Amino acid sequence: LLVTITELGVFLVILLPGMAYLYTHHDLKTYEVVGAAILTALITVLSGVLLLGLWRPAWIKRLLGLLQRVSAWAAGLICRQSPLDDAWAATTGEEFSAAAEALSSKPGAIIRTSLVALICHLIDLVCLYAVFLAFDQPVGFGGLVAGYSMAILFWIVSPTPQGVGVVEAVLAMVFASLGAPADEAIVIALAYRGITFWLPMVLGVVMLQRARSFRAEERTRARVAEVRVAAVLVGLMGVIGVLSAVTPALRDRLNLLDPLLTAGVRHGARMAAVL
Repeated sequence: LLVTITELGVFLVILLPGMAYLYTHHDLKTYEVVGAAILTALITVLSGVLLLGLWRPAWIKRLLGLLQRVSAWAAGLICRQSPLDDAWAATTGEEFSAAAEALSSKPGAIIRTSLVALICHLIDLVCLYAVFLAFDQPVGFGGLVAGYSMAILFWIVSPTPQGVGVVEAVLAMVFASLGAPADEAIVIALAYRGITFWLPMVLGVVMLQRARSFRAEERTRARVAEVRVAAVLVGLMGVIGVLSAVTPALRDRLNLLDPLLTAGVRHGARMAAVL
């Protein structure tokens, strides 16, 4: 909880200049403002919970107890067992209180964590700049910060897991709106996400099974989950193939993508695949 709040708080330091840059260039969209508002509300709620845990720990337990009862009531409506056990409210309330006490008693640790989070964001910015250089596309510091801040914002508030699909689209739209050619913006967005998200995720899935904290039962469960995920993805590909075959009218919609699928996009896609 402390790490999450610290990381989100540090990200605001980058998000606000990015939004200011988009505003001065008359390119701040409504969905970007809404996303920033959602993130601010999330940080406010998490911080409020920590403060309650520090000042009014009894209120936290009552609030969590209410949430536990609502969860049990909702599970009963569908004839299911509540996902929260009887001791959940008390245990979670104590954890919130402990986190709040750690925050107040060790401010130096919070400062160090904030510095680490800031360094991580700076490394990601350098990576994004390197991708621009790799595709011979000039970019100013303001545009770089604006695009990066929107990418992280929608990675956090996106309705899809880890912002899959949403972050790539937003990143491409921001760079295109700031003057980058559409094909270059798409390729840069895909390459950047491939380097900073997809490759680490694949490595993480492989390495997670080797972690000593994984018991044999959990390793077996993870392998079964991998097979199921692969089966679901293959099944979805089959469904898409069937829909494409029985609804030929949908092919006309591909015409919308033709202006974007230029030689630059195809070349860039090959380069991104090599990366």
